Amino acid sequence: WRMPTEKEFKDLLAACNYKWTKMNGKTGILLTSRYNGETIFFPAAGYKKDNSLLQNNEGGYYWSSSLIPDTPFGAYRMWFHKERQYNPVCDGSNQARYFGMQVRAVMDF
Repeated sequence: WRMPTEKEFKDLLAACNYKWTKMNGKTGILLTSRYNGETIFFPAAGYKKDNSLLQNNEGGYYWSSSLIPDTPFGAYRMWFHKERQYNPVCDGSNQARYFGMQVRAVMDF
């Protein structure tokens, strides 16, 4: 397994519709492919900063393996937040790698 790249997250988001839902008691977003109908669920597990868990059940934050050019402490992330009703996005704004965000592994076949 490996971490997805910034491009892979952006390609995934461009190819899917999303909706807020609950699965197995966890709040998050369900992405559904517009091409084949397959789904993937991302829990809104928040993130850790220092010793605090922030935005649990409100937002999901997932690391990519892509570093931000000219910012050695930063990396791109895919994120979404329930209250803001933003479409999920992948960006690199203010993403210091010491934040404890989720990793959603992918596997090449």
